[in-house]
Amino acid sequence: MKKLFVLAFLFSSAIGFAQTIPNAGFETWAQSGPFLAPSDWATSPNVSQSTLAHAGSYAALLTVDTITNPQTSTVDTIGGLMYTGVQTQGPPPPPGTSYGGFPYTGRPDSLGGWLQYTGQQGDFFKIDVALSKWNATSGTRDIIATATLSNNLDIPVYSYGNLALVYTSSATPDTAFIQFSVGDQVQRHKGSSLWVDDLAFITNSTSSVQAIPVAERLSIYPNPASETITLHAKTSGLHYTIEDMQGRILQVGLTSEANTLISIADLNNGLYILRMQDGEVNKLQVIR
Repeated sequence: MKKLFVLAFLFSSAIGFAQTIPNAGFETWAQSGPFLAPSDWATSPNVSQSTLAHAGSYAALLTVDTITNPQTSTVDTIGGLMYTGVQTQGPPPPPGTSYGGFPYTGRPDSLGGWLQYTGQQGDFFKIDVALSKWNATSGTRDIIATATLSNNLDIPVYSYGNLALVYTSSATPDTAFIQFSVGDQVQRHKGSSLWVDDLAFITNSTSSVQAIPVAERLSIYPNPASETITLHAKTSGLHYTIEDMQGRILQVGLTSEANTLISIADLNNGLYILRMQDGEVNKLQVIR
């Protein structure tokens, strides 16, 4: 059985404040030549509009599939790729370039979002993020922060996570770049699919919005699970409920100081909602 990926970026509530990522929920699409593409994102042909969304009407779906090269008539297997900014000729722009990004002046902790992934024969998906600032003296862009994640294990249901940014400069950026891809130049197998939805830069600092410090974020594991799950949170005494997909409450409890062990032995095979008192909602998959 294929192993299941537990997100390297932790489950957490998207509480905080952030400048807006253009078309972060992938609700707006426009015709780009013969293809329908998400507005404010450049894409390869194997990116399409999907109704399998975390929220709203649409998500972006990146797949590995075959296409016929119109110049050579050969059939090539290519991976889906999309990045913020404008379309360029040839390979995608390197992280930090202005034409592959959008105006952004924040210093967030992480990129948050919802993902679902099914891979074939070792294929993987990759996320690249960069914050940069134009250097008028050198005539180049200085990298302020970066983040990257590669994964070849399945995420069978939409899961939320944060990908932490690593800062190498104290300067304020002026541009942000985000890129998602499936497969690379060697590993590409038809059928690998990545769904992306509801992205946001997350900044956990004092503001008019209540922020959750990193040390107090909630994680849940394993997921999927069969007998028990563990909730981990530094904040104790948070109420949680487990509900079926019709909204009926099946279990109620409180988080403890460290790890809260919850029995799910009475739940049937299927999907459930784990709802926290602070407003966080996660899907839980029970397998038998």
